Amino acid sequence: MRNSFHTPFPSPTYPPPHPTTPSHHPTNHHPSHHSDTGYRAVPSLPVTENDYAPHHTYPHCPAFAQIGALRGPFDLGLIPIGAYDPRWIMSPMHANPFDSVNIFLDTRCRRAMGIHWGTWVLTEEDVLEPPRLLRDACRWKGLPETGRFDVCEIGESREF
Repeated sequence: MRNSFHTPFPSPTYPPPHPTTPSHHPTNHHPSHHSDTGYRAVPSLPVTENDYAPHHTYPHCPAFAQIGALRGPFDLGLIPIGAYDPRWIMSPMHANPFDSVNIFLDTRCRRAMGIHWGTWVLTEEDVLEPPRLLRDACRWKGLPETGRFDVCEIGESREF
């Protein structure tokens, strides 16, 4: 059964063999995709928004609430928290920790682990900044700083 998250494009695996959700990240996994996933749910940043405001100021993507309503709640979310600065270029495909907490709430995750940070320097933020900002973002939304949306220390592993 297809749902609103399936978007047709030339692919040997369409429709996908498993449920899919929207993606904003470019890809070149198939020659006909031309570095485009076909999904565009985040609107352009309004000129009145401040790229470097101390908290999340970007438009809130409605697709995550749709995912939560359709497939949630989730026992564990693996949600990206890094590679977000400069925001004007990275926000359509990478979440900062404030975006990530909104994603966590919208997708109705019971718990989450922050991923996509600390592996190598990819963007301009300090490589260890995302976990610090995640604690601030959890406080911002009234969530505990640990226990619901956590990160592994570099080299740490966890079992769930």
